[in-house]
Amino acid sequence: MGFWGNLWDGVCSAVSSVSSAISSACSAVWNGIKTVASGVASFVKETCTKIAEVCQSPLVQALMCAIAPLATAISGVLGKVITVVRALATALNILSPNENKPENKFENLAQAAEQCATKSKDFDSINAYIEHLREEIRSGNVKLDKELSETELLGYQAMGCAMVIKAVDEKRGQKSSNEFWQAVGYAEIKPEEAKAMLDTAKETGVSDRDMAVYICGTGEKLESTPAEVESAVKASLEKTEPEKSELDKRFDAIISLVEEKLAKQNDEKKEKSDEK
Repeated sequence: MGFWGNLWDGVCSAVSSVSSAISSACSAVWNGIKTVASGVASFVKETCTKIAEVCQSPLVQALMCAIAPLATAISGVLGKVITVVRALATALNILSPNENKPENKFENLAQAAEQCATKSKDFDSINAYIEHLREEIRSGNVKLDKELSETELLGYQAMGCAMVIKAVDEKRGQKSSNEFWQAVGYAEIKPEEAKAMLDTAKETGVSDRDMAVYICGTGEKLESTPAEVESAVKASLEKTEPEKSELDKRFDAIISLVEEKLAKQNDEKKEKSDEK
């Protein structure tokens, strides 16, 4: 059983009766990464249930259900992922720099998709669709006056963030993996590092998934050799840390952070086992 362990069993159970799209998402979610936080399992389960409810709304299009696996995947590390995605989306002019504007908030984009009758298939691109949703928010056509519970907020944020990730992919002309975004959150990858890794994936052919697997030490099979993947990770970091000494420090810091989290997980798991 991977690091997600019983967490995703619970998620699947919670949403299987709500949305087949989410059920499929749960079975496909990478078992290699888990957020180390007290009570995360039940909280993430509730958040993913909210994602399923959003997908079941009559006005939500195929796009939203299609991104449900990604939204589900990042829900446990959402805060870190949002920071990176917002930075990339702003640099690509998908969002404007002011994150406090209603049309730039991920939770509002998801609510707009839930409420607006216009379907994503009516647009030539996901970026055009997102701009339409942003305009609907600016025009006051989306009701945002409801006070959201913490679970509702996180559920909408996960869906909105996943939608913006797809828009980033579209602008960049590549398809990033769910595993990559989980690793971004788990290993606390910086925005400029995430961009560099995506650039390196395009340049070298070493997949962003392989880099995620390598960084998080899940032991899953790589498409490229370990040496090639390590080289790709270091080449990515070199773009942001050109000095070799700083590059090595950052590389070691990322790997050490993951190892510390894994050690903490194992200690917590052992403590729980001893209590039984």
